[in-house]
Amino acid sequence: MSDLARSVWIVALAKLVIHLATSALGYGYFGDEFYYIACADRLDWGYVDHPPLSIALLALWQGAFGESLAALRILAAALGAAAVVAAGVLASELGGRTRAQLLTAILVALAPVNLVVHGFYSMNAVDVLIWLLAFIALARLVRTPTLAGWLGFGALLGIGLQNKYSLAWFGIGLLVGLLATPHRRLLRTPGPWLAAALAALLFAPHIVWQIFHDFPTAEFMQAATTRKMLPVGPFDLFAQQALVMNPVALPIWLAGFVLLWRGDRRGPDRLFALIFAVTAVILIVNGTSRPNYLALAQPPLLAAGAIAIERLGGQARFRWLPNTATALVLVVGLAMSPLTLPVFAPETLARLTQDLAIGSPKMEQREVGALDPHFADMIGWEQVVEAVAAVYHDLPPDERSRAAIIGLNYSGTGAIELLGRTRGLPVPASPHNSYWTWGPGTPDGSVVVLAGGTLEMWQEHWADVRPSGSWDCGLCLPGRNHQTIFVAREPRAPIDEIWRALRRYN
Repeated sequence: MSDLARSVWIVALAKLVIHLATSALGYGYFGDEFYYIACADRLDWGYVDHPPLSIALLALWQGAFGESLAALRILAAALGAAAVVAAGVLASELGGRTRAQLLTAILVALAPVNLVVHGFYSMNAVDVLIWLLAFIALARLVRTPTLAGWLGFGALLGIGLQNKYSLAWFGIGLLVGLLATPHRRLLRTPGPWLAAALAALLFAPHIVWQIFHDFPTAEFMQAATTRKMLPVGPFDLFAQQALVMNPVALPIWLAGFVLLWRGDRRGPDRLFALIFAVTAVILIVNGTSRPNYLALAQPPLLAAGAIAIERLGGQARFRWLPNTATALVLVVGLAMSPLTLPVFAPETLARLTQDLAIGSPKMEQREVGALDPHFADMIGWEQVVEAVAAVYHDLPPDERSRAAIIGLNYSGTGAIELLGRTRGLPVPASPHNSYWTWGPGTPDGSVVVLAGGTLEMWQEHWADVRPSGSWDCGLCLPGRNHQTIFVAREPRAPIDEIWRALRRYN
C-alpha cells in the first residue's frame, strides 16, 4: 500500500468548492430536504421510508449550524469530499500509486451520479461514503484479519444499515464472495460471525421500531416498487450506469471488473468483483432500480481500472496513457457537470435540455416537464408556501385560530413547515409517509386548509370543501404545479377515522 497522494486532497477540496459555489446560484431546497429537516425535528429509531442515521446526523449538524440552505449544502458537500478521499485510500489499498489514486479520485468526484448525490443532503450522500469505508475496511481485513478489525467492520455495517437498507447488498455479496473464494477459511474463525452479530445488534433498535409500528417500511417499499418506480431491464441498467458514471469511464470500470475477477486470490480483488456482481444481480431480479444503486459497488472497479492504466503507463509505448485518461475523464466530467449541478438558470437549462435532447434517465412513474426533475424539485417552493399562507390568513379570525393545514405530500408539507415559520403558519400535517405517523395536527378537523389534491378526494371526508386559492411554481415538477388550495369544514367522521383513511405510504 502506498501513501495517499497529495493530489487526492486537492481533488477533494475542488469538489467541496464546486458544490458550495453552485449551491448558491438561484436554486432552493430540494423537495426531500424539507422532509429530512422535518424528520430531524422528530428524532426516532425509524421512519416509514428510511432508517434514522442520516436524520440523526442532520439533527446534530443543525444543532451546531442551523437549518439554513447553506448549512445543509455544506454537510452534503463535505460528505462528497470525504468520499473522494476514501476513493483515493481505496486505490492505495489495492496497490495504486499517485496516478491511479488521482484518476480514481476524479472518477468518483465527477461521476454525474455523484455530482447529483452530493448536490443536496440525503441519506444517499452518507451511503456513498459508508460503502467506500466498507471496501477499505474489507481490504485491510483480508490482508490482516484481527478480531478488533472484524469488530470495527461489524460496527461500520451496523451503522451503515441504520442509514440505508441497501448496505445489505454489500453484506450478501460479501457472504457469496467468502463462500466462493479461498477466503472461506475466514468463516472458520470467530471474526466474521462476531462482526455479523455486532452489525445485527446495532441494527436491532430499528427492527424493534418496525415491529412496534407494524412494519410500515415493508408497505412503503411494496408501493414504491409497484406504483412509483419504472421497470428497468438488464440492458437499461447497464446503459444507465455508462451514462451516470461518465461515459468515458466505461472501459475503465469494465476492465477493472475483469482485473478484479482475475486478480490476487489472496487479496480482496475477487471479493470486490463478487460484491459488484451480486448487487447487479439483485437489482436485475428486483426489476426496478436507480442509477445510484449500482454505482455504490463500482469504486473498486474504478480503482482497479485506474491501477491498470497506471501500470501500463510504466511501459514506454503507453507512457501517454495515464495523463490522457485522466485528462479525458476530467474534461468530459466537467463538460457534463452543468447537467447535474445548478449552474444555469432554470429557464436557460430548460432550453438547453430541449435543444440538445438530453436529460437524466426516467426512473419514476411521474410526469416530467421542461426541466429535469432533479432541478425542478429545487424551485417554486416559495410560491407554494405564499399561496397557502394567503388562504390561511384570509380565514376569519375565529376559524384561523383553530385551523389546521394538511399537505398532500411530504415535500410540500415540509416546505410549508419550514418556510411557513416566518409567515405565521401552524405546523402542517400530511397523510404521506412519516408525516402520517405524526398525526393530523387538528383536534377535530372542523377547519382545514388542504394544500393540493382534488375536490372529489377531499369531499369524501368533509361535507363543505371550497376551492380558495392555487399556486403557479413555474418550471417546478408538473405533478405539483397549478394545484388548488381548498378550505374544508364539516368533517364527515371523527378526525382520527379520516386520518386512517387518508394514509399514503409510497
